[in-house]
Amino acid sequence: MTSLALPVPTDLRPWVLALRVDDLPSARFSHFPARVEAGLSVLLHGSAWAVTPEGAQPIPPASLSGAQTQPTVTVTRGPVTVLWALLHPAAVAPLSALPAAALTDQTVPLETLGGTLWVDTEARLRAQCGPQAQVAVLVDWLRLRLQPARSRVAAGRALAMATLASDGQVGVRALAEALGCSERQLERCAINELGLSPRAFMRIRRFETTLRHALSRGEPTLARLAAAGGYYDQAHMARDFTSLAGESPGRWLQRLHGDHPEHWAVLRNWRQALGRPDGQIAD
Repeated sequence: MTSLALPVPTDLRPWVLALRVDDLPSARFSHFPARVEAGLSVLLHGSAWAVTPEGAQPIPPASLSGAQTQPTVTVTRGPVTVLWALLHPAAVAPLSALPAAALTDQTVPLETLGGTLWVDTEARLRAQCGPQAQVAVLVDWLRLRLQPARSRVAAGRALAMATLASDGQVGVRALAEALGCSERQLERCAINELGLSPRAFMRIRRFETTLRHALSRGEPTLARLAAAGGYYDQAHMARDFTSLAGESPGRWLQRLHGDHPEHWAVLRNWRQALGRPDGQIAD
């Protein structure tokens, strides 16, 4: 399993958090917890399915997904190569021309959102040799879609950054006061621009921050982890973990510090977020 992390161009860093090409050499299940970020993926080789209560649903060859409020599972059958962009949630609306909430917990084919421009872009992307050339084509398309929406995305980013800076530990009223708006205005703006209500956004953000604490600080006790994450107590943290990750905190701690291929993609994301340089990462 390898992941080639490619540098994000400076002008796209307000919206694009990471660019990668992942190679999965064999069939596998991959587990993902809830997240506030959006994702854009292009399957360059192979195919993948999303596992749902209704059964396995094929993932489109090129797709855009919004914030995820619950854990998800994907499965691949045989080798897969995927070009993947992790996106700031405020990028969803300008990329899809829809309110961000329309893509929350959804994965939508890019050809239905990007029209003929995306169809032409995808054809050129697949004709390239090598990940750098393929990413360059994707970057050009992202610029065309995002640059005209600079002011709108900036507003969404300001909202999200105020929330992210709190690590999910600031109340909605305090956040609204800090931004100079009413709670109702904050709610409407957050749903339209980020795809989540402020409370949902902060809840998932607190969960993500807690997981990163666990990864960066060795093997903390559950009590210390709950305190660092801003939870009332361990029971509060356990409820969120079960809802957002599908497992107990203790089980996730075991996975963070063990060899669990089904969580490889998630661990890769967090390790890069904690300061791994761009380049090839193998686990």
